Amino acid sequence: MMTFGCQITSERDVKTAFNDFKKHHPEVNWDGATRKMIVNMYKNRTKPYRHIVFFQIKDNWFLKFLVENEVLHHIPLK
Repeated sequence: MMTFGCQITSERDVKTAFNDFKKHHPEVNWDGATRKMIVNMYKNRTKPYRHIVFFQIKDNWFLKFLVENEVLHHIPLK
């Protein structure tokens, strides 16, 4: 399983995380409409989400918003 995650505190962070994900994984065919849907999911949140995680199962990519206590381990990219 491959994952890609970012900390988020605003809609701008969600857009940045999406764009960074697309840079690292250009094979994923998500477009601007998908980004808008993801931002709307964040806007309509019911929990104080602080992380967005993209993960791959077989050939499909998924995403999940997480609150701080759901994060098991932070691994910095640099």
